[in-house]
Amino acid sequence: MQSEIAPGFLSADDSRRAAEIVKSCVHCGMCLSACPTYALDRDERDSPRGRIYLVNEMLRKGEPSAAALLHLDRCLTCRACETACPSGVQYAELADIGRAAAEPARTKFAALHRKTIVAIFSNAKLMRAAGEIASLATPPILFSKGLRSHFRRRRKAIMHSHERKVIFLPGCAESALSPQTHAALSDVLDAAKIGLLNSPAAKCCGALRFHANHQTKAKDEMRRNVAAWAPLLKSGAAESIVMTSSGCQQMIARYGEVLKTEDARLVSQNTVNAAEIVAQEWRHIARRIDQTRKTHKTESATSATVAYHSPCTMQNGLPFGGRAERLLAEAGYEVRTPQEKSACCGSAGIYSLLQPSRARRLRKQKLRHLANAGGEQIATANIGCQLFLSAGGSRPALHWLELVAAKMIPRTQK
Repeated sequence: MQSEIAPGFLSADDSRRAAEIVKSCVHCGMCLSACPTYALDRDERDSPRGRIYLVNEMLRKGEPSAAALLHLDRCLTCRACETACPSGVQYAELADIGRAAAEPARTKFAALHRKTIVAIFSNAKLMRAAGEIASLATPPILFSKGLRSHFRRRRKAIMHSHERKVIFLPGCAESALSPQTHAALSDVLDAAKIGLLNSPAAKCCGALRFHANHQTKAKDEMRRNVAAWAPLLKSGAAESIVMTSSGCQQMIARYGEVLKTEDARLVSQNTVNAAEIVAQEWRHIARRIDQTRKTHKTESATSATVAYHSPCTMQNGLPFGGRAERLLAEAGYEVRTPQEKSACCGSAGIYSLLQPSRARRLRKQKLRHLANAGGEQIATANIGCQLFLSAGGSRPALHWLELVAAKMIPRTQK
């Protein structure tokens, strides 16, 4: 596909990059079978190939396109198309450029709606208040049983003290709605004599604003985090930055590319997934694992079965697919992989709030596949997936670290 971008419509860098990406698409259609939104209604415009065509037309004409904006908004940015593409088309990057170019076509009311949602979900205090309401609510019409159960399990991390330290990002939704994930990370890494270091100046990773086309503010958030973390890495006060949310990690991995500074590149290069560091330190952690230890859900840990949902970010954006599942198996769980394991659950950042009908259809499919796989519990590795799946069923989805931590022998018993 050829692209002739209207002069002056984009910056020189974006024009050059958009033209390169559009040209790399050979229009083969291999992406269609991998695209969850195309599968919903078989609308070519809601496929990667169709969206590339719409973006190309908009850039060629040099004016924002309401049609391109509509169908880009319907995109999950799950990047399954990139995994399936034989030509290596960097679709997600083009989608970001296309969304920014199409944004002026959005109505003022729609823009305000998006801005409000982003402001709430990137603010830990507001999210914590929502969690408190959910933990007290009893009418099923307000909150599902699975979501209420999720909130009622919350516990804060004990910050174990060790010479070795890694930085962790409390984040927005995760710190407010799932602090038990950080508690589990702290307990598991304690077995390897690694402590957690929190830099209070670091807040939201910037992903919500970046993908909602509020890229100027998103870059401000990124710079703030880089300023908080880079000195700790340079001084040796911390070995790395460990992420429990794969969605946040995927954004931080792009800091160097987006901000183009040495400190940003340092942060991106030294950010790892919790599954990486747990796998590296497993020989130490395994000594504290009791294969016969009962968990909070099952009578016998050795017979506990887990249906695992692998987030899109771990399958398509980060090279860690399969690692969390292997760690669960090492801890003594029987891990069940659902059919259509690559299908998105529908969460996708704030997608489930902006495209609720489509998101619920995708979640219904995912929960059905997870149920068919069997398993007494559902586990995943991303806060968005965790909350959205919990909201759709009668049981909560757990972070895989919680299940590993549930097998740990307490310090006092060691």
